[in-house]
Formats: sequence, structure tokens, C-alpha cells
Amino acid sequence: MTTKEKENLVYKDKNIIRILPNELDMPIYRVFSKKWLIDALTKKKNALVKPSMWKDPFENFIFRSTAYTNNGVAIGFDSIRENFYGQCWTFNQEETDALWRIYSPDKDGFRVKTTIRKMFDSFYDLSHVFALVSFFVGKIKYETEANIKKYFEDPNNLKKYIFDSAGNGHAETLLIKRMEFKHENELRFVFLADKSWYDTNLDSYEFPIDINYHFEEILADPRMDEISSTFFSDSMEEIKELGYTNSIEKSTLYQIPNLNLRLDIDVS
Repeated sequence: MTTKEKENLVYKDKNIIRILPNELDMPIYRVFSKKWLIDALTKKKNALVKPSMWKDPFENFIFRSTAYTNNGVAIGFDSIRENFYGQCWTFNQEETDALWRIYSPDKDGFRVKTTIRKMFDSFYDLSHVFALVSFFVGKIKYETEANIKKYFEDPNNLKKYIFDSAGNGHAETLLIKRMEFKHENELRFVFLADKSWYDTNLDSYEFPIDINYHFEEILADPRMDEISSTFFSDSMEEIKELGYTNSIEKSTLYQIPNLNLRLDIDVS
């Protein structure tokens, strides 16, 4: 291990935000569309994308705004905003109807299970010269919109995020959401790039994974039969052909329970 790798390893924990040590090995989940799951399994890489591709207009709200200095000079943050890449996961273990309908709108989604430690150990590149300011994982903090506005409209608070040379402050801007999303129980992996060493025109940042180590199990959308009667079985074969050997099952969320019904009456 090089001197730089040793340094990055020593300070690695500072890039884990609001996640307790005993949570690192808890299961976390993410729904991938079939297209992106096949892409990950084929390339053996996991991809973070720019937050501008996310649906919530409130995402990365700070760097989508304009600040004004004491003498009225407008300062935009476009150049900083384009350096962000992120990926969302959830601690929620239980399936819900809402989960599949929101994150698998085309009924072709697959829920993948892993742990924070497994994913972050590969994501956090020890050999990267800028690892300490580039690779983060953090739990989302949920606040009311009023509290978010009040906090960041205080110049002293805003400065802590804008001028944070350690990168944590910049990463934190992607770890704050409105209270209306608290049910998502979310965490995010955040990559902060710089155009001096990464092409920030790219929509994604990819890092290598071992598909059978990082993806512990796969659960398919319960509505796949609505696409075709063989969509799940065909997909399962395709996934296995790519070298995945762990559990692949289809959700039984909508399966009618097999009830043993009895009426305590006599019918003649």
C-alpha cells in the first residue's frame, strides 16, 4: 500500500456522514430498471449519475440558486453543480406498492440488496489522489422547506457549505431533503469531481463491482407478468448468463393468499 493509500484509509471515515458504525453492515436496497441492471452486470460497474437527471426539482437546490455578496454582486454555482454525481439507496426493507410504482414505472424493475460497507469500500478509491474530497456516503437529513430556507439564507451557514475545502459541505448539499420524502429512509453515495482530472461533461461516474459480492440478492417487480408471461423467466436467464449466481426471485406482493376458509354452518 502506498503512502497516499494509507493516508486515504486513515481518513476514510470522515467521508461517512450521519451513518453509525453499526449501520454499515445493515442491508440497503435500490430498484434498478432492467436496462440499468443489465448494464451494471455486463460492465461489472455501478454508475452514479448527475442530480440534474433526478426528478425532484428541489434536489441540489443550493447550487441551483444564486447568492449575492454584500455589495450586490451575483454569484452562480453552475460550475460546482456540474461536478456532482450521486446514487440513492434506502434502508427500507419492506416492499410497498408505492415503491414499485414510483421506482419501477415500467414494471421492469429489480430491487437489489447490498450493504453500505460493501458498496462504499469499492466506491471509495484508496488510490485516488483526491479521494478525501471526492467519495462520500451519507444518510439523508429530512427538514421542512421552511427550515431549509431559513438555515441556508443565513450567510454564515451558507459559507460553511460553499467554502468547505474538505468537500463534506458540498456533499452535504445532496444529503438534505424535504420532510415530505422522509418515508424514503434514504442514503446516498456522492462523488465530487473536478474538470481538471475528470470529464464532467459525462452524465455518470462508474466504479468496479463484483456482481455476486455487491449484489446479494435480486427481487423482481411483482407486475412483470403484465409485460409478458415470460418476461421474468427470460430476464432471469439473461441475468444468470451474465454470471450472477445469487438469489433471483419475483415479488409475491400481489399474490392472492391461499386461505383455508371454513364456514361453521350446515348446508343441505
